[in-house]
Amino acid sequence: MQINPDSLNGFIDVLASAGPLSERVMLKHIADYKTVLPYVFCGDISREIVRTFEGADPKQTPGYPECIRMLDIFDAGIRSDDPQVRDLVRTSFLENIVHPLRNSKEFRLVLSPALSNEIHRWFDVGDV
Repeated sequence: MQINPDSLNGFIDVLASAGPLSERVMLKHIADYKTVLPYVFCGDISREIVRTFEGADPKQTPGYPECIRMLDIFDAGIRSDDPQVRDLVRTSFLENIVHPLRNSKEFRLVLSPALSNEIHRWFDVGDV
């Protein structure tokens, strides 16, 4: 998967094409808002990731592989040279997932070092 985290629009395009789940979220988003609102869209995606990892066995959730792909995309975004992309990941993704998933062992295992470091840098969460 080609990840272009160096522009806000490129980042959203890659995230929206991560798979069927993200495509469904984007279609609903456009139906609701008639345009793409990057921060709202990432918030919608973060809620889907939270739903996946809140389950008893996230790996058995149908959207799990796509959620892993989306985490890879968010990882590329937090390492982007574009401050808008980094801010988007921080405020519309990490801020929405950090507290609901702070006790998820499975989530901590798949969280990249860059995302984990960013969580510790910006949020008071203890061990995530």
